[in-house]
Amino acid sequence: MSDYDRIADAIEFIASRARCQPALEEIAAHVHLSPFHFQRLFRRWAGISPKRFLQFLMLDYAKQALEESGNVLDATYAAGLSSPSRLHDLFVSVEAVTPGEFKKRGEGLRIGTVRRPPRGVPRTQYAAQNWYDVWLPDLAPSAGIIKLAQGATTERDWARFVKRYRAEMAAPEPSRLLALLAALSHQTNVSVGCYCADESRCHRSVLRALLTEHGARLA
Repeated sequence: MSDYDRIADAIEFIASRARCQPALEEIAAHVHLSPFHFQRLFRRWAGISPKRFLQFLMLDYAKQALEESGNVLDATYAAGLSSPSRLHDLFVSVEAVTPGEFKKRGEGLRIGTVRRPPRGVPRTQYAAQNWYDVWLPDLAPSAGIIKLAQGATTERDWARFVKRYRAEMAAPEPSRLLALLAALSHQTNVSVGCYCADESRCHRSVLRALLTEHGARLA
């Protein structure tokens, strides 16, 4: 077997077992070389060490999971790591950013469309504590119709909330803000959120529809 074939075989072996994090000795044994000889040969052909190559693969799995779910724990397991702290170390080592910073980079400017800011959090700490970057209560439902959403138990109840909220957002000032966000979405990443975990029963789902109607580019 040529050196080229050995390294190609090793790369395939590492890629197929990346989540198990195979040790250098295991990979070297697979291609019938000593760990010392294999490490030197791999670096000569690939330009990086086997460990670094494995880290790149693990990071790719973690990034995909973060982009899909936004959940650090999901990303930790997707990369085959045992704890979020190890995921943090992986991101910092390879990308020089934390998982939270990577996630935020994809979100762009985070806009909080909530009636009230997080209780007990200073305004200067909204972004640092990962709430949002800008507070925009103008796009939040009024206190009266928030109760409609919270008390909705049937599709008919939810439809009543949607109708009332849409009516509020049709007023001149909210409508102009929606048009502005829609225009911004074509120039940069913007994310609109609140405190609800389930978007399907949150005003965010209606905002998404409204932004689409205003011509926004949505992910």
